[in-house]
Amino acid sequence: MSIIIAATALLLYIIPSLALNIYIEDQRKNVYDQHYESLAMDAISRTVSQLNYRINLYEVQLTGVAFNEELYNQLLQEYTDPIAQWETVRNMEFAYQYVHGLLPGMTQFRIYHNNPTLLENGGVLWKPGDRLLDGEIERDWYARKLNVNKAEWRVHIQPYNGESYAVLTNNIPRGTAGSIGMLYLKISNMPAFGSVMKSSSDSGTIHAMADDQGVIFLSTDGNMVGMTLENTAFSDLEAIRIASYGKNTVLLRTEDGYHIFNHLSNGWRLYSFIPMSGIIRDMEHLSVLYGIGLVIVLILGVAAVLTIVQYYRMRLKRLNRRLQSDVPDISQPAALQSGIPDHVAQVEAYYGSIVKQMKGLKLREMEEAMRAMESYVNPHFLYNTLGLIRWRALDDGDEDLCSLVDDMTTYYRLSLSGGKSVVTVSDEIAHLQAYIDIQQRRWGDMVQIEYDIDNAALEAYTPKNILQTIVENCYVHGMIPGRNDLRIDISVKKEMSGICFVVADNGMGIEPDKLEYLNRKDDTEISGIGIRSVRQRLHLYFGRNMTMQITSAMGKGTRVMIRIPYCKQEPTIIGGE
Repeated sequence: MSIIIAATALLLYIIPSLALNIYIEDQRKNVYDQHYESLAMDAISRTVSQLNYRINLYEVQLTGVAFNEELYNQLLQEYTDPIAQWETVRNMEFAYQYVHGLLPGMTQFRIYHNNPTLLENGGVLWKPGDRLLDGEIERDWYARKLNVNKAEWRVHIQPYNGESYAVLTNNIPRGTAGSIGMLYLKISNMPAFGSVMKSSSDSGTIHAMADDQGVIFLSTDGNMVGMTLENTAFSDLEAIRIASYGKNTVLLRTEDGYHIFNHLSNGWRLYSFIPMSGIIRDMEHLSVLYGIGLVIVLILGVAAVLTIVQYYRMRLKRLNRRLQSDVPDISQPAALQSGIPDHVAQVEAYYGSIVKQMKGLKLREMEEAMRAMESYVNPHFLYNTLGLIRWRALDDGDEDLCSLVDDMTTYYRLSLSGGKSVVTVSDEIAHLQAYIDIQQRRWGDMVQIEYDIDNAALEAYTPKNILQTIVENCYVHGMIPGRNDLRIDISVKKEMSGICFVVADNGMGIEPDKLEYLNRKDDTEISGIGIRSVRQRLHLYFGRNMTMQITSAMGKGTRVMIRIPYCKQEPTIIGGE
């Protein structure tokens, strides 16, 4: 059995999965070959976006400081008190410490001013002097930059170690009157921008950043720093860029891969090289890992299937032994006699044999019980007796007695129905009316009867004595003695695909505990056979297609609702399935 399951799993699960995996991998490689250019451009676009975000971050922060109104007032204020001057210097130090935490790679932040009453502290506050600042006298730099109303970038490469840093400057505007100071921000390029390029340089990708003069100041290949573009592998790409002046992006494809140029937001240039061999190598590596993972999953899946099958095989084997030992009188089915080794087939065959024989026993038992109930009354003897009583009543001129005998004759004729167990809804209502007429002679005006009968439902078939049994409960349990306002409403309606019977009274109602039992499908705990016999007979003919619901409230009455299928032909017993 286990060998058959393993072979089935191999044919239906493992081999198709492996074949599908091979096909998907082949198609994926074709897709990568066809769309490699768009993949390369997408990768570079993400890098450009991150670099522009860093550039804009520095510019936005510096612009925010430049337009700070409090800084503007502090730089213009005249200080005569050394304590007030000291407090201003201290407040500026505290106020702009946050800039260091927000801007990665920042090494210096200075505010230059010419307020003679405000000193410099060598930290944040500075005055332009004769010192060198990036190879230029501070006073000259300050005078040149003071009225440049925009943020400017400049790159410097340190000759002794080849590292580069960027300087971002902006003035502090004073409306139409010029500027009152300068902001100076010094940034180390490697932590500021090199980290972005390194994070996207997988698969052998090379990035190089150049200033507006074409000098490379930062690259994932350290040997390129300080070189001009004409002396690097990007020379052909630079020539195309110059020829297509104005384009923000230029793409050059070679046998090795893709050379891509992009303008950055501050005028810098980004040159990238993405080798095709690197991505293909990574794809093959991922394919191997994916294949190994697939094989492991397939092995675990087959092992799990075999374990589960073995578990249920043992349980079915035990169930088979119990069926044979617990029901020894049931005849053994042909499937078992042939010695089939499949335990599922054995249990199915044995169970089917048991169910079939139990159904036959149950149906025969019900039919015999119904015949026994009907055999208590000899219909010929009953009709002859009623005819004799009616003849004597006519002879005596007793019309009430004649009418009562007619109602009894109708009642018993429809009750016996020639031995039939189902009748038309029309006969069921006639039988009910005969029963009610007999009861009304006893109770008279104490009980009011209301009918609501849908003529479209009269031709359908129903088990007989359904309504009479329920109405009889209204009389018996409605506590008629001692009251004269009892009311019974009887409704028969045709619905979309069924018949709905409703019998409602305003009697004493049913106790909650007993009502709960009445609404159970298995109500064997209830004494008496009225409601239980109705439900059993309905279930015998309609199974799960019938519903019977009883609602009641103490002192307010009871309502019984029954729904059955609309049958134009006599229904047959289905065994309660």
